[in-house]
Amino acid sequence: DSSGVGKIHPGADDNASGTALLMELGRRLKSAKPRRTILLTHFSGEEEGMLGSSYWIKHSTVPIESVKAMLNFDMVGRMDPKKPMLLLGGLGSPKAALEHAKSLAPAGLAIGGDLGAAAGSSDHLSFALAKIPTFFFFTGLHADYHKPSDTADKINGAGMAMVADFARSVAMDLASSDQVPAFDPETAKLPAGKGMG
Repeated sequence: DSSGVGKIHPGADDNASGTALLMELGRRLKSAKPRRTILLTHFSGEEEGMLGSSYWIKHSTVPIESVKAMLNFDMVGRMDPKKPMLLLGGLGSPKAALEHAKSLAPAGLAIGGDLGAAAGSSDHLSFALAKIPTFFFFTGLHADYHKPSDTADKINGAGMAMVADFARSVAMDLASSDQVPAFDPETAKLPAGKGMG
């Protein structure tokens, strides 16, 4: 589609929403005292082939074997206010770990798991390829994806606050539990089909 060529693409959902959520999560975790360290990172170059996240895996700022799980927030700003739902997938995360994470959702937030082709098309893929369990938070594709119409006025702030509540619960649970999920190669298999791009 050439209709957006030469026009500004604000990227309010893809992926300013993930950036804003990560910053809010940092604020909410500031005084937390989990058993394990929680590292907040941003990556660039995802659209060009996971350049930032794959570079970080190869040149990690902490010993890579110390990374027990990865939570990825990509396109978390367009939750339907009439039917609040978040999609949660996880390449390399055991099904039991995903089900446990879903049980931590705040009241009023439904958690779905069918990500389809989007399952492996974001920075968590780099971590799954390094055999690190991942949890992918996503509110879904929409007609404004990769278009100049992905604007801030369409972001659901209240929905993002719900995602932030849920994300904090999952992060604290993973960082404080007695056991961390083991990498599951079965859930790391990508579904057939094209990624989001």
